[in-house]
Amino acid sequence: MKSAKSLKLTIFILLSVLIAVLTGCASTGLSPDEIKITDAIYGYFQAISDQDWDGARSYCVYESTAYNDVNNIKELWYPDSGEIEEIDIDFIVKDIDTIIITGEYAETQVYIKGIILYNGEIVQENSGEILFVYLQKIGDSWKLYNIEEE
Repeated sequence: MKSAKSLKLTIFILLSVLIAVLTGCASTGLSPDEIKITDAIYGYFQAISDQDWDGARSYCVYESTAYNDVNNIKELWYPDSGEIEEIDIDFIVKDIDTIIITGEYAETQVYIKGIILYNGEIVQENSGEILFVYLQKIGDSWKLYNIEEE
């Protein structure tokens, strides 16, 4: 009888350890703020790709450099005059490097691929560009305030 109890106890301990290890493997390793920062970066570039100008600006500090960049992209590539038709810009975030958070501010390097299409034809493809992205915590959200090219 004693050996059956020992076996059950050993199996219970092994299962507990296994569950603990597997639960740890499922973790992203990112803090809640880092997750919000990566979401803001992905959201910003996806909104620009979708030509959702209000959506892109919603990821930015109001009237910051990043906020005004959205307006500049819209005016340059999507003028209301109809002179340029069938322009499509796609930004693909390939990687976000280590995020450095200092109080209410954060910075990171973002590796991005950009594709510009005109009438369905690729006119420019940038296979990899490094951007320095700077963010500020506003309330419980992180917002982009500046983006610089390497």
